[in-house]
Amino acid sequence: MTKINGGEKWNGQIFIILDQFEEYFQQYPQEKDPFVQEFAQIINSVDLTVNFLISIRSDEFYKIERQFKKYIYNPIRNIELPPLDINSAQEAIEKPIERYNFIQCLRNCRLTILTGDKSAGKSLMIQEGLIPSWRKSISSEDSSSSESFFCPAIIFDTWDCDSLYERVKQHRDKIGDLQNKHQLIIFDHFEQYIESHPLWEKELNKVLTELPVNLLISTRDNYLNYL
Repeated sequence: MTKINGGEKWNGQIFIILDQFEEYFQQYPQEKDPFVQEFAQIINSVDLTVNFLISIRSDEFYKIERQFKKYIYNPIRNIELPPLDINSAQEAIEKPIERYNFIQCLRNCRLTILTGDKSAGKSLMIQEGLIPSWRKSISSEDSSSSESFFCPAIIFDTWDCDSLYERVKQHRDKIGDLQNKHQLIIFDHFEQYIESHPLWEKELNKVLTELPVNLLISTRDNYLNYL
């Protein structure tokens, strides 16, 4: 924002969300940044029907009052969200899995892709929601798979290997037919493999064409176009 033009009033209304706003203060810790006064100018304008929602960590909120409040004439309302309790946190993880019928998708598709930005909590959803749900679905189908040694999924999340195919194949060779039958292979943070291995596409294709696996790839949404 560098200039605010007056003129005719617009009858519509704009609602702008500034998420993870603490990152702004990390990049611009001083009040000298022009954004501070330009932002205040928008808030104070009577000609602009625009509302803002700023999402920021509670321990960083004081910086808004320190750097912005003295320039803003309109009231600022602070709504502090309490931490999630155990039940609410579990529901936040499990509900998306149920809503999108995730387990059925994993069972029916050789390749499933999970995307989201870096703050979406993909790894947490995989570990605390998806894998337990996968184990439950397998156990209900085959009672022998519910034995304590059974590992329902293997997560690959470090990418210092050269051959993706060999890494997955070596893992499958180490476990028995029972676990191979039901096991889900998960590639987490797959954007790191894409960035560091020029032949990633060839390796991934080899895994899918030569190994009988159910594969889940978790990656940031701006890497979806690569896949």
